[in-house]
Amino acid sequence: MRIGIAQVNTTVGDLSGNLMLAIDAYEQLSGKGVDLVVFSELFLSGYPPRDLLLKENFLDDIENTLREFAKHTGPVPALIGYVERICKPSSFRRAYNSVAWCESGNISQNFRKRLIPTYDVFDEDRYFSRGEISMTRNFKGKKIAVSICEDIWNINSSLHAHNPLDQIRLEKPDILFNLSASPWHEGKQEQRVQ
Repeated sequence: MRIGIAQVNTTVGDLSGNLMLAIDAYEQLSGKGVDLVVFSELFLSGYPPRDLLLKENFLDDIENTLREFAKHTGPVPALIGYVERICKPSSFRRAYNSVAWCESGNISQNFRKRLIPTYDVFDEDRYFSRGEISMTRNFKGKKIAVSICEDIWNINSSLHAHNPLDQIRLEKPDILFNLSASPWHEGKQEQRVQ
């Protein structure tokens, strides 16, 4: 399976600009014969959107931006990070930090971040609810798991009560994609712990 990684610098709050970047990257990568295009966490809103999420129309605008992006997808699927509105929020948190699977003009599946960090520079618990839906999907004869940033960082840590990787391991995926807005490099886990 050939994976196209759209590692593009987005601008927080620039939905139309980020949309154009997404469409351009998708067209370039799918034109190179990849099987799947992968974007970063919260790509459409930019990361981190913070108090923009409290603005009256921002969540509607993100939803419209995601639909517009999906319209530009063909048979090559794209995994793209966005802010998903909670239709009937049970608290002040009105959204999920989500990833959409877009293919052939449609949004066919969402994946939601499980671990919502609130430490150091992170204050995601102020804005996002924790996801509870499936983290896997079958594609091209492979089981794919999708997680978002913090979901893979709870190894040997007491930051969170559970570890989404435990559930992912039970599903026995062939591939795990972790969409993150934080650059990764070898040794990053040890650096974060220090």
